[in-house]
Amino acid sequence: KDKYSPQLCLESSYLVSALENISCIRECLCAIT
Repeated sequence: KDKYSPQLCLESSYLVSALENISCIRECLCAIT
């Protein structure tokens, strides 16, 4: 499930709310590991 790429996640962080950003980062970390 690699819905979010790390780069996309970082770029998105400027556009989304804090909670959404955390969820995105967690998804990214989950996809990486």
